[in-house]
This record gives sequence, structure tokens and C-alpha cells, in this order.
Amino acid sequence: RYGAAAHTACAGMKKVPADVMQAIRDDEPIPDAKLEALGELTRSVVAHQGRPRHKDLERFFAAGYGQRQLLEVIVGVGMKTISNYVNHIAETPLDAALPAFSNAITQAYFSHAEAARPT
Repeated sequence: RYGAAAHTACAGMKKVPADVMQAIRDDEPIPDAKLEALGELTRSVVAHQGRPRHKDLERFFAAGYGQRQLLEVIVGVGMKTISNYVNHIAETPLDAALPAFSNAITQAYFSHAEAARPT
């Protein structure tokens, strides 16, 4: 829960449009084609354990991204994985400033994720 709240807060500070944040939360296509290519590549890197599909790489590069941004995606996925694992095991509580970002949408997401988790 810490990560979702923190990322929502950071996205707001970076002025990420609300429709982009909502699309990401809902796992829907992002309305900006370049950001959608970035999102698809990121999901492909995660889903295929660092071996993204060729079509996702082609779309990423066609959207205007380069090798440097590809490396940034890989580093970002690695850092986020480590951070998530630590926060899950440590059960990191929300900072005082973050509960406002841990809203009903975030709660609904985690309820869905918990229900889908194998026991």
C-alpha cells in the first residue's frame, strides 16, 4: 500500500494528468500514445522477466524512446521490485502525509489484488 500511495503523491506533484493516473490504476490504455508505449514496454519487461516482446520494443523505439530510456525502464523495474519486496516484508506504514493518497481507488485495487493472490 505504501508504494501506491507514494507513487500517487509523486505523480500529483509532477502534474501527471488525472486521466493518465486513472488509466494506470485501472490497467487501461493510457490516452497518450507515447506514454502507452512506455507502459506496454514496462509491463512486458515485468511479465517476461526482463525479456520484453519484440513488438513492445519496436513500439517503444517508434514512439521516440532510445536505448538510454530502455535502460532506465530496466533499472526502474529492478529498483521497484526491491522496494516492493522490502515494504511487503517490513509492512511499512504510510507516512503522515500519504494517507490522503491511499484513497478508495487504491483500496479497491488492493482488495482485487488480494483476492487474486494464490493462497
